[in-house]
Amino acid sequence: MAAAALAGLVAVIAAAAPAGAQAEPDDARLLERFSPVVVMRQQLEECGEGERYLPVPVETVLGRDDVVLRDESDVVVTAAPVTGDLAAGDEDLWIDLPGDVFHPGCDYERWFRGLGATPAMYGRVTSDGGQLVLQYWFFWIYNQWNDLHEGDWEMVQLIFESGDEAEAMHAAPSTYAYAQHEGSEVSSATGGKVALVDGTHPTVFAAEGSHASFFSSSRWFGNRGDTGFGCDDTSGPIEQIRPNLITLPREAPTEGEFAWLSFRGHWGQKAPSFDNGPTGPAMKTQWSSPVGWVKAEGRDTAVKLPFTSSPATDMFCGLATTASSIFNEALDDPGSVLLVLGVVVLLVAAIVRASLRGLLRRAARTWRGHRRSLAPIGVVVLLAAVVAFLVQWAILEWTPVAVLIDEDEAGSGWVLSMVALLGFIVAVPLIGWAAAATIVVDKGDDDPRDALRMAATARSAVLVTVVVLVLVAQLAVLVLPLFWILASRWIVAPAASSAEHLGVRAALGRSHRLVKGHGWRALGLALTMTAVGALAAVAGALVLVLTPLGFTIAGFVTAIVGALLVPYLALVLTLFYDEIVSEAKPPRRRGRRRRTAGVSPVPSPTAR
Repeated sequence: MAAAALAGLVAVIAAAAPAGAQAEPDDARLLERFSPVVVMRQQLEECGEGERYLPVPVETVLGRDDVVLRDESDVVVTAAPVTGDLAAGDEDLWIDLPGDVFHPGCDYERWFRGLGATPAMYGRVTSDGGQLVLQYWFFWIYNQWNDLHEGDWEMVQLIFESGDEAEAMHAAPSTYAYAQHEGSEVSSATGGKVALVDGTHPTVFAAEGSHASFFSSSRWFGNRGDTGFGCDDTSGPIEQIRPNLITLPREAPTEGEFAWLSFRGHWGQKAPSFDNGPTGPAMKTQWSSPVGWVKAEGRDTAVKLPFTSSPATDMFCGLATTASSIFNEALDDPGSVLLVLGVVVLLVAAIVRASLRGLLRRAARTWRGHRRSLAPIGVVVLLAAVVAFLVQWAILEWTPVAVLIDEDEAGSGWVLSMVALLGFIVAVPLIGWAAAATIVVDKGDDDPRDALRMAATARSAVLVTVVVLVLVAQLAVLVLPLFWILASRWIVAPAASSAEHLGVRAALGRSHRLVKGHGWRALGLALTMTAVGALAAVAGALVLVLTPLGFTIAGFVTAIVGALLVPYLALVLTLFYDEIVSEAKPPRRRGRRRRTAGVSPVPSPTAR
């Protein structure tokens, strides 16, 4: 109701303006002096990562046979609509571009490339409360982020203390406000956030897909409507553009070349929720009340994601993207999505039930029984998180790598991945050490200090097999799902190495032989254990979503949960090993068996 009343008020104001309102003579000169430079993520490959679109004039999509104007019943009102068809148009009208709004793929991008449009932005001079305001509006044909919608209006505005244009020509703005989703980020001229080109032109970093406007190059965290829900990205590689400036009249006319400003409808296809086409500039609060909008919707900062990647932030960004995709699909076809989700839930439940057979419950009982021994071992997992963070921090502080992420340069997209990988590499051996020590404790050595010592020395093969297993699982998640088969074949190698005093190769081979006949169960167990292990990152992500606590606390929560889960999952492995060993038939002896150097004879393991 409030939005409708506001739109009606704006329409009344627009209707009261002269029918063919024009910009003031000095507006263009003032707007040109402070016109923004737009910075976008560079797209290195068609339909690949990077910004797919450019801000363009609205005439780019008007007057085309493949664009129509529809009413609330989805009936075509006008084909190839032009400015005159939009003038003072009703709010229950939608401009429909060619393409499937819920499944954009590369269709909108290819269509946009075929338009051959020249980048442009709209500038407008207005005032509010005795202060002069310069507004710059950007029209993008498609918003391809966590929300999906045709048409996307974004803007930035500059506020001057004086209301006099002549003074503004020789002064600097007092305030910059950049629109971001439902809110805005605000900076004073002396706040140090605004990067100026040639002394007067502010740099606007347009986030990939959402086109939200930021003051610098980075990745951004949002967990509310005013910040967007998910991770905006203005990181490198980046490129600058200088869109042509088109000067708008101060009020929305109903006639002439800018009559489209009085269109009260939507600049995109009709769709539910936040996928609905947006309204135009004159329907926004900041059109009629620019200073009031900043006071009501402005924030002093946008929250940067830590450059040193962490499981909590990565999980948050991934979950936001996945959940948004499912939500968008549900908006498009709720019946099919519910059916698929139901099938997936039943399938997962069946796999878990068939593969675990009570292993998780028994592992929990074992963990409780050994908790005094396992708690000190869990500290090693905390140490792994600290060491990974310190390594990443040292790389950024003490090496030339930091130069590669200078926000004013082209940037290097691979830097973030490289720093994250190095943190992972130093953490995995420590995590493996904790898991190996747990297996040693579970096999009879109740002293955690002795278990940690043995896992690093006499039974180091256990540690190595754990690391191998973790790396293979990561390859399965990140690179090739077929690695899950290998992970399932080697899943009990650490327990076999500890119980039977086997070297690395012998333990991997022993695991492969033991798992025969239990292939599907081992595969289900590998998938289930990976999902359980991911709960540490999920816990950190929930801290970010549900609380005002920062990334440091989220990382700490992730490490604490990980310190509990790593020993617990190691116990799951040993229990599975005991089960399949007890079911395995002893191999037939054929004559004397030659003993392999460095490998002890295999004892007959006793099942629990």
